[in-house]
Amino acid sequence: MNSQDNNSEISLLKQQMDFFKQELSDIKTAVCSMKEVLTLSEAAIYLGITKSALYKLTHFNEISYYKPNGKICYFERSELKKWQLRNKMLSKAEVAANAEAILNSQATK
Repeated sequence: MNSQDNNSEISLLKQQMDFFKQELSDIKTAVCSMKEVLTLSEAAIYLGITKSALYKLTHFNEISYYKPNGKICYFERSELKKWQLRNKMLSKAEVAANAEAILNSQATK
């Protein structure tokens, strides 16, 4: 076997490894989305952020979590979803509809 064949095989193996890593990540995400109570690692996967970022959010009390034994952090999936959907940015159509509703309510007074 020559050097070029080895490089081709190595490249193919790396592609397959990347594929399997992505598949494993997708499976972890699917499993996490089925559980109601998540560990810190599972919550980070569910949110699509690093564990370090999630630790910072808990440290600054920017996200709700539970510590039943004072040590391990747990997260309720429904609360994570609420946290993800906070600070909604309205579309132009929603802003226009809200403005029209306000103007209509003032016109009827």
